[in-house]
Amino acid sequence: MKTKILRKKLIVFLLSCMMVVGFIPVTSLAADQETVTITIPSTMHVQSGKLTVAKGEKMEDVILTIDEDYHENREITAKINQNWGTYGISLNMDPHYPPKFKISGWPKCDIDLSEWAIKKKPQPIIHTVSGNEPRSEGGKGYIVAIENNMEYRLKGTETWTTSKGDDTNHYSEEVEAGQTYEVRYKTNWTQLPSEIMEVYVPRYGQTVRAYGFLKTESYLYDGTAHTCEANEDYTIVGGITTAIDAGTYEISVIPAGDKTWRDGTRGAKTPTWEIKKANQDKPSAFICDKTVFTWSSRW
Repeated sequence: MKTKILRKKLIVFLLSCMMVVGFIPVTSLAADQETVTITIPSTMHVQSGKLTVAKGEKMEDVILTIDEDYHENREITAKINQNWGTYGISLNMDPHYPPKFKISGWPKCDIDLSEWAIKKKPQPIIHTVSGNEPRSEGGKGYIVAIENNMEYRLKGTETWTTSKGDDTNHYSEEVEAGQTYEVRYKTNWTQLPSEIMEVYVPRYGQTVRAYGFLKTESYLYDGTAHTCEANEDYTIVGGITTAIDAGTYEISVIPAGDKTWRDGTRGAKTPTWEIKKANQDKPSAFICDKTVFTWSSRW
């Protein structure tokens, strides 16, 4: 019985020794193995791969994404790729948008890529886009002069739609009439989206022409006050509407009610009206000191 117990203790002791002898060298080797670390910007994120790897050994490709408001700093890319002998890695970007980035190679040292991402620049607001009414009652309206580097959405909604226009030809997007839409330049490789421009697309028959504002645009001076009056599709909101003296007078006019101009806007136009000088008949003759003088156009 005692022999069996001693035998078991001996076996346990030998196994313990084997474990110690077997694992200590491996642990020592792992501790002695040198590693390097690649530091990336906080706006870039690892999708696959590791940034701390064995020095000088082939690393698993690291795939990165980047925040939408940032883009690649090409100076950093060029610096690393042109100095392969120093760094041992290469930096590459997927040509599709949104971009992904790849770090590959045999890193030779710690590498700081913290400036590899830089903030995108803003784009100017759009001023060329307008809204057009449907061509027939019950039809669709149009967002006009919109290009494929722009996007639009119904005001109050979340989803943006990219225009189907191209870089050289303006395009009309068919949309529901009687609605306000938001239009902007969409984000690209190096630029942020522009500020939003609001575009109203009128209903059929809702628009008015930007001329023919007044019932009468010209009066003849007669010493009394004259007041200009707008046609039924327009409302006078400012300027000089009543005058006596001959001259030209400016007023401000907007579409009446809920009507709009042809481009869907309602901003004031500034037409003029006038009071012309009265006609004066030329005298055929006049008398001075009992002498009669005859009028001549040659004077």
